[in-house]
Amino acid sequence: MIKNFVKKFENVELIGRGGQYKYNNMDHAVYSGLLAAKKMLGTSNLDPWAVNEDAEYLEEKRQEQKKNINVTVPLSHELAQS
Repeated sequence: MIKNFVKKFENVELIGRGGQYKYNNMDHAVYSGLLAAKKMLGTSNLDPWAVNEDAEYLEEKRQEQKKNINVTVPLSHELAQS
């Protein structure tokens, strides 16, 4: 509801842990802020809400499964160049 209301404004972005109302690691929160700033400056059209969208959290894994985890870096080659 809030996200849809804020979409009406061109110069407002809900970002980070508090603004997106979801748990993100600090690096994801900062990265979503950087994407939002680039979007507002017109240098990128990437969605700040897509940061860490499908990531799994390590703390949810059982101890014996941790050695088999493939770590996903939230900053892909394509996003790094934007």
